[in-house]
Amino acid sequence: MSSSKLSSHHLSLQARARFSDMELIDLPTKTVLRLYLANTNGKGKNECLPKNLEPNKIYDFYELGQHLYPFDRNIRLEALHPNKPSQLVAIVKITEITHDTAANNTTTGKYRVKELR
Repeated sequence: MSSSKLSSHHLSLQARARFSDMELIDLPTKTVLRLYLANTNGKGKNECLPKNLEPNKIYDFYELGQHLYPFDRNIRLEALHPNKPSQLVAIVKITEITHDTAANNTTTGKYRVKELR
């Protein structure tokens, strides 16, 4: 498995992700983390919001594709609803990101809930 783990001291808003094959890839910085409602059919646990978010608690997330989030500021956490616009549920701070460039091409990470909305 090929992966690259980024932490807050390795990343800026204009960041580039460095992967183990030494290739540099420009990734747009996202300012909204969107996860499915809890227990959405066909989605894994970390692709969905927990049933009960708690302030100051750290949660895992999983997304298909390569995504880059800022470490130095708060971002929006939104719930994805079928057939409706996403809805703001919390303000969070990303604490860890791992990019898997192997066959599944995913982004996993952790976020800390700063405040509920």
